[in-house]
Amino acid sequence: MRTWQRLFLGGIVSLAISALVAAPLQNNRSEIQPSARSATPQGSSLKTGKAAVTRSLAKHASQSDSGNLALEEAAVVKVLVTRADGTGDTATGLFVGTQGKNAYFITALHAISEDPDSLDVVLVHNIQIQFRHSQSFPAFPETKYDQVLDMGVVRTAATNLPRNVPKIPRKDAEVGVQFHIIGNPAGDWSVWSGNIQKNAVGDDPRRFRTNTDTSLVGGYSGGPVFDYDGSFLGMHTSTKASYGIAAKSREIVERLEAWGIPTDNFTMPTTAAPTAPGPAPLVSPEAEINKVIDAYEDAFRDKDAAALWRIWPNPPEKTKMDVQNSFKALESITREVTDRRVVIASDGTSATVRGQYLQQYAAKNESPEKSHGSMTFSLAKHGNSWVIDSIK
Repeated sequence: MRTWQRLFLGGIVSLAISALVAAPLQNNRSEIQPSARSATPQGSSLKTGKAAVTRSLAKHASQSDSGNLALEEAAVVKVLVTRADGTGDTATGLFVGTQGKNAYFITALHAISEDPDSLDVVLVHNIQIQFRHSQSFPAFPETKYDQVLDMGVVRTAATNLPRNVPKIPRKDAEVGVQFHIIGNPAGDWSVWSGNIQKNAVGDDPRRFRTNTDTSLVGGYSGGPVFDYDGSFLGMHTSTKASYGIAAKSREIVERLEAWGIPTDNFTMPTTAAPTAPGPAPLVSPEAEINKVIDAYEDAFRDKDAAALWRIWPNPPEKTKMDVQNSFKALESITREVTDRRVVIASDGTSATVRGQYLQQYAAKNESPEKSHGSMTFSLAKHGNSWVIDSIK
């Protein structure tokens, strides 16, 4: 057995380092799912997707049937794609504006590409789009797109627009904001509720991270992200193992304007007069706890032991030493905690998070190795902050 392997396996079976035996890093990109080409029957009801933080989102899920949702969905289209090999997929798009005889929509670039995984973009030319209460009609891809944002544009004849498509207010995304995504998983209209976890994806400030679960699947690609005031925050583009990714609304509008694509169906946010600071917005305990688990993931990705001990201040001494030695020995390590289930004690001072870890690691000059398994975090609230007490 190699030395660096002994760092993992020799006496690290307990606590967090049991997960250092590495788990597969699964990039569950939110690929659009194959679906039948038949349109959803008119009048079919929206289904609400189950979000990861179900307790804190229960109220918001009920709000998803409000008047705001009816206005939002009136500007959303189902995107039906048939590729050259005959396979059919479903995604989602949003009406952004008209110019001359054309109406324009944004959607996920990978959804309208012949090969979603290729860096060489070849656009699909057999596309149909459909408002929820209309027949489908042909659409054509624009040659302007952004691979980093994963944003593409399609157009159709303006005469295909229903009457009185509502204008959509645009707003910047903020961490902790609750939202919903309108999409078409398996070809059926649906709503998925969640919250914004980070205002960047890695070092990319043009996108933001959301929570996720197994119901945030293909068909939500290209789906607009709305807050509960009906404002457009961004566009869902992909789903990783433990978080979703969305392009920010500001970046979307700026890119469209640079391309000369109309954005007249958005209303821009107004600048309010300065006011005295109000109370800080309330953040649910579940969201605070998930931020701790996010920080745990980040510490492994960055091999930052100091950051890990800030959120796990009292690990067993041997575990602490093994982790630090392992971080030094490894070339890279990624850890994601998925399928999180948060349970908070009735007194609000302790909590557990059960989930699955997926991890990939590589020693210097060695091929990456993977492992996975279950783990349980015990957390305690110290003052206003949650910290990890133990990991099994």
